[in-house]
This record gives sequence, structure tokens and C-alpha cells, in this order.
Amino acid sequence: GTPTTYLERLELEHYHKTGRRIWLEVLTTPFRNAQGDLDGLVGVCRDISERRHMEEERTLLYKAIEQAAELMVVANPDGRIRYVNPAAEIVTGYSRHELIGRNPRIFKSGKTEEKLYRELWDTLRAGRTWSGRFINRRKDGTFFHEDAVISPVLDESGGISCFFKVGRDVSRLLEIEQQLFQAQKVEALGMLAGGIAHDFNNLLQAVLGNLEMA
Repeated sequence: GTPTTYLERLELEHYHKTGRRIWLEVLTTPFRNAQGDLDGLVGVCRDISERRHMEEERTLLYKAIEQAAELMVVANPDGRIRYVNPAAEIVTGYSRHELIGRNPRIFKSGKTEEKLYRELWDTLRAGRTWSGRFINRRKDGTFFHEDAVISPVLDESGGISCFFKVGRDVSRLLEIEQQLFQAQKVEALGMLAGGIAHDFNNLLQAVLGNLEMA
């Protein structure tokens, strides 16, 4: 008999006797006799567990990035955006379709010093991670403060394959800090004024007492 050229591919989940989960790839083809009747199956099996574990890890990582509260952006070496997560869409007001292929300068507000951008690119081109704070602009024109960490991702040859940014909108935090600072200033002024009034009252009582004695 002879096998046909038809192949069927299956992936089967299996548990090894040690309890470890493994995946097997099975390729089968019908085996027919000289009269063309089905005479059996020919199969080849191989362990693809490592590949499936890597796929699961990539899927888990992708879900984590998609669901993260932080802004995450991936850009090509020339600066063009190739990926943004939903948090970046929410904070910036742009959809990912509006951002893919664009340069991150779309977020520039004019309120961040140019010196910071020069330091950023000098650091990244040297293969190092940069961190700092931007004042960026949303699609609706409003500003937001972003604390960001940007890292170059290197390929096997040591060249930069892309840049990965993790950012956080800290605008509300800065507002709360400013409100707390103002409240502390007012409290300090109140304590100072109270102390001055107390001292002045003591001085006044002393003067009045001396006048009465006179």
C-alpha cells in the first residue's frame, strides 16, 4: 500500500506522568492498499510544549499590557509609533488608529524644555534607559503631566529594534500636592499670626499694667 498526500494536523494537550502539562503535535495521513482502500494511518508525533509555553507567555504579557493602567507605547527606531495600549488612548484622547505611524511629537505641548528631549535621545541612542517628566498635550488641547520611563529594545546584533515607553498621568497627584502645600502654608501663616497676636497681647497687658502702676 501507499500513503496519500493528504495530511491532518492536530495539537493535543497531555499530562506527563510527573504531572507536567505538555502539548503534542500529531501529523497523520491515510495509508491505502494497492486497490485504493484505506489500510490504516501513518502518524508522526512531536513535543511542541516549549513553543506553546512561549505562546502562552506572550499572550499573558499582551493581556497585561492591554489591561495596565499605565500608558504603554512602542515606537520604531525612527520614532514612529507602532503600538499603544488602551490606557494611552484614554489619557491622550487619541485612538490607536490615529497614533499608529505618527511621531510622538504629536503630544508636544511646548511647555517641556527642549533640553529634556535632547537628553532623552542622547540617552536612548547610547542604549540606556531614560526617565523624566513631560508636560504633554491631549487631543482636546488640554495638558497633562506624564512621568515616563523609556528603554531601547536591542536586537540580537545589539542594534535598536524599537523603543518601549511606560508612562503615568500624574496631573491629579500634582494638583493634590499643590493643594496640600497651600493648606500647609495657610496653616503655618495662621500659627504665625496666632503667635504674633499672643505675644502682642502679652506685651499690651504688660504696658497697660505699667501704666496702671504709674
